[in-house]
Amino acid sequence: MSKWNDKAVQFVLIWSSISVAINFAFVAAIWFVENVLHVVINKRGADDHGIWVEFILFCVIAPPVETYFFQKLFYDYFTGNGKSKVWLIILSSIIFGLFHFYSISYVIVAALNGVLFIYTYIIWQGHKISKYLIVTMIHAFHNLFFLLLEIISS
Repeated sequence: MSKWNDKAVQFVLIWSSISVAINFAFVAAIWFVENVLHVVINKRGADDHGIWVEFILFCVIAPPVETYFFQKLFYDYFTGNGKSKVWLIILSSIIFGLFHFYSISYVIVAALNGVLFIYTYIIWQGHKISKYLIVTMIHAFHNLFFLLLEIISS
C-alpha cells in the first residue's frame, strides 16, 4: 500500500496552489506599483543556467535542502525547547526570505512562502508521510510551476 493516499495528494496540491496564489497576488501588486505608479522595485536580473540545470537546482536540490534548513531545523529547535510557534513562524519565514535575496520584492514573496511552508510543517502531524516530505513536495511543485511558466513565457 502506498503512503501517498488521497488525503496527502490533496494536501500537497491545495497547499501548492496556495503558494502559487501568494506569488501571483504579489506579482500583480508589483506590476501595479511599477506600471501604474511608475516606481521600480523589482530589479532582479535573469539567471540563465539552462532549463535542465534550473530544473535540477530549483526542483530537485533546493526543495529538500531548504526544507531541511528552514523548516525542519527551526521546527526541531523551537518545539524541542518549548518556544513559541509564533516566533518559529516569524524567524523561519524571515530567514527563508532573506536567503532568497535576488531583489527586495523576491525576499518578501519568499518570506510569505516561508510562512506557508513552516505553517504546513507545523500542521502536518500524525500522518504516514513525514512533514519533511510533504513540505519538500509542496516546495518542489511550487518551483516547478514557476519554472514551467518561465519556459512558456520565454
